[in-house]
Amino acid sequence: MNSGFLKTPTLLTVAVGAGVMIGAAGVFLYEHLIKEKRRLILQRDVMNLGMSVTELRREVEELREAQMARRRSRRAAREEHNSTASVSESDVDMMSIVDDEDEFFDFSDAEDYPTVVSRDWHETKRDGPENKLYKHIDDRLSNPDLAVKLEVYDELKKLNNNDPEVLWRLAKVCHGIGVIKGITDGLDVKKTYIDEAVTHASNCLDRAPRSSEAHKWYAITVGSRGEFQPTKNKIKDGFVFKEHIEEALKISPNDPTLLHLLGRFRYEVATLSWVERKVANAVFGEVPFSTFPEALEALLRVEELNKEPWMENRLMVAKCYINMGDFKEALVWLDRARAVEPRSLEEVRLANEIAELVDKYDRYRTKEKQKSKKC
Repeated sequence: MNSGFLKTPTLLTVAVGAGVMIGAAGVFLYEHLIKEKRRLILQRDVMNLGMSVTELRREVEELREAQMARRRSRRAAREEHNSTASVSESDVDMMSIVDDEDEFFDFSDAEDYPTVVSRDWHETKRDGPENKLYKHIDDRLSNPDLAVKLEVYDELKKLNNNDPEVLWRLAKVCHGIGVIKGITDGLDVKKTYIDEAVTHASNCLDRAPRSSEAHKWYAITVGSRGEFQPTKNKIKDGFVFKEHIEEALKISPNDPTLLHLLGRFRYEVATLSWVERKVANAVFGEVPFSTFPEALEALLRVEELNKEPWMENRLMVAKCYINMGDFKEALVWLDRARAVEPRSLEEVRLANEIAELVDKYDRYRTKEKQKSKKC
């Protein structure tokens, strides 16, 4: 199971890829103050400083520019690494939720998430030869090779562009191409494909408002475009993302990918502290609210429904328990996540993080053993 298409939350932006896609992964997008600034703000009473909105806006812009510079530097380092790596460069995520210094949710790997057998509009409507055609296309949609994605894109463009079955797949493949092109050719090229993906997803929604895939890919692509949006638009798109994920779940309530997206969204929102939320509300208006138990509920449902072990989902479950203070249960899920064999460079990175978390919290396992002996 490929991992993360969502990026970590930030202090002053609540806005998802992405590409999830899983993104990304992200797809609701965030910007935050860098760690040093966050610690500084948390050390003082922000509410008593009387800091003006104008001053906050200026600081946010400065920090945002600094973050973008750091992000470009990390992207350059990844490109250099990918040129010598044996795994396809498209296996590399556009940042992940677990990196505290990333700016946005993204849905970079959304196209690599599992195919779900559900009973929504697009699966009940089609039968016969067209289903075989779409199956052939779907089998290649998740291929990480850019050349394959471009072939699928060309094939879809030759089909009826008023057909919702074509449109959501066009949104998906454009998103996938954009993610890869963003690494190899730069953000301007990525933006072109992401914008096209949003257009296809929107057109699909107009024609098939009962299609869970239409809602899913509209949410993911809207989330991904946040990378190119001003902060207030990112926040607005965050609400759009949540709305369409929830609509898709009404149609396909047992779709693990949708539940994972919802769980990730809730987790990111829950990580905002009271101070962070107050500052964000003061500068940008109301931001969404959620809790770690709510995030955990969605992520555990994924574990019930998904047929294959999913490293990233198990890691997210563990992180929910960590934030809830249940370190014993967190270790159970870290062990389960660690048991999944990495299948991409991103999952190798996740495996390293899992190992670090196990080392950090393993003392709680020891404490439990000591308690058992005393009893």
